[in-house]
Amino acid sequence: MTQKGTGKDVIFTEDVVIEGVLTVNSDIETGSGVDGSIDVNDSSDVLQERLDAVNDNYSKGLYQSVGSESLADDAEVTIFTGKAGFGWVNIGDDQERSDFSFSTTAVTLGANASANTANSDSDTDLCIYYSGTDLMIKNRLGSELTVRYEVRGS
Repeated sequence: MTQKGTGKDVIFTEDVVIEGVLTVNSDIETGSGVDGSIDVNDSSDVLQERLDAVNDNYSKGLYQSVGSESLADDAEVTIFTGKAGFGWVNIGDDQERSDFSFSTTAVTLGANASANTANSDSDTDLCIYYSGTDLMIKNRLGSELTVRYEVRGS
């Protein structure tokens, strides 16, 4: 299981590479105009604090989880815990898809949900459901597929 949706999303104005070492080639742009510049010589704790401050000013409490990852059959991704919001998901080569909304207790699929998409954990479907505590995306389509999703909630 993969945990997503930490709400630490930031918009960068130029290339950023994070592969064990943080490389930043520009200032960070935020919707509020807050100066998001960081010094790459800062400790990782200081960098995280500054990124968190920029994110707080940008998101105004709206969390976002965006991803693309390979999911084996019966594998799942935990998106959010205890939030309400909306999103979309697509799996395979546009094999199955849906937009959806969710509360802290249920998921409602959009009108354009494909035939093998369900708002419960059911076999032979792309499942988007509430597990009792978490919003989940689960591959129950019988083979490993790439899932792509964008979900926002608060």
